[in-house]
Amino acid sequence: MYAKPLYLHAKAPTQIVLQGPALRVKSENQAEHLYPLRYIERVQADHNITWSTPALLACAERGICIQFLDAQGQTLARLLGSNHAQHSLAIRLVAILARPGWQNQYQRWCYGRRLQTLRYVAQKLGYRYEQSKDLEALPSWSRAQLAERHPKDPADAGLQWLNNDLYGFINQRLRDLDIQGDPLLLQQPLDLARDLTRILSGILLLVRQRGLKAQNHEIPIDRKLAALWFNQQRGLIDWQLKRLLNLLELWTLEQN
Repeated sequence: MYAKPLYLHAKAPTQIVLQGPALRVKSENQAEHLYPLRYIERVQADHNITWSTPALLACAERGICIQFLDAQGQTLARLLGSNHAQHSLAIRLVAILARPGWQNQYQRWCYGRRLQTLRYVAQKLGYRYEQSKDLEALPSWSRAQLAERHPKDPADAGLQWLNNDLYGFINQRLRDLDIQGDPLLLQQPLDLARDLTRILSGILLLVRQRGLKAQNHEIPIDRKLAALWFNQQRGLIDWQLKRLLNLLELWTLEQN
């Protein structure tokens, strides 16, 4: 068994406490559930769930990211775990961030990689364009396609949930590689997980399109369905993230 995301939604007053090496979830009029920490990749929780301090600290010590969400699925806050190991990529990034003008160089790299992602998605979705700048219109085109085929769903149905899943997935992967929790990198004005999420966000258009295509009948798009779509395309997302991290590794080597 491998670690998976844990989604906690509170339809009734809910409390999370630490019980040994596991989280115990207690809700009114419902049976209690135990979730071993070693099987938790990250947590998405409604903001009105009550957490005990030991439960929060246990997640932090294991590098488990907790996202606190409001009723609309927007991220209110994140609890990022602690990991004191250093990674060569993190060290090179710190060196680059110490140079004058690093923002322009880094932003150009991010923009180029974002366009690369959009080119891949455009090819898969059948979006035609003449110049690279036309790729910026891909999300609007996808929105129009959704409105035509699924008029009852909101324009950006599922994307916010998918974006939250993508950020959590990337953040956890960076922690597994001892990058995101590096103490030197944490002191820098850089949120690498956020930036990589923006670069790969175009993939979510493809994830949503494949999810909608797989539906045999009309199902309201909600957080649970978006999570299902994400998990169904986890292999694609993982491949894209590995490719992106390899490109980042090469870029930092070139800069140093």
